[in-house]
Amino acid sequence: MHERLAVILNDYGIAMEKASSWAFGAPASLLTHTREEIKWAVKNSLTFLTQDDEKKRLLLRSSFINLALFIPDEDAAISAKAQAALKSGDVKNLDLEEMKQALEILKRITSDQQVLIAEIDAFLAK
Repeated sequence: MHERLAVILNDYGIAMEKASSWAFGAPASLLTHTREEIKWAVKNSLTFLTQDDEKKRLLLRSSFINLALFIPDEDAAISAKAQAALKSGDVKNLDLEEMKQALEILKRITSDQQVLIAEIDAFLAK
């Protein structure tokens, strides 16, 4: 089991590294395991920590919550376009409809993060 946990968490770490430049959500296709598998790996890894492992506990909790950043690839493409337009500073590059879509995507990410926070905190409280 430890080996399976390590593989999943290592692969997830690689996906998070690749996703670091995607400020408004990263494509879910970067994940090589399902969200449920990653959640399982994080939760099980947390059970092996001791009281002295607070830093690791916080890192795993954060990793769990960051699953919300992995969104459908189509949504990630919309978010990437909005991010590029905002970065350019050129008002002519702003497509208001795409910006509205990007804001809705960000709202869904935030909502998903809240659900994941509640889930991981309930798990940690056991």
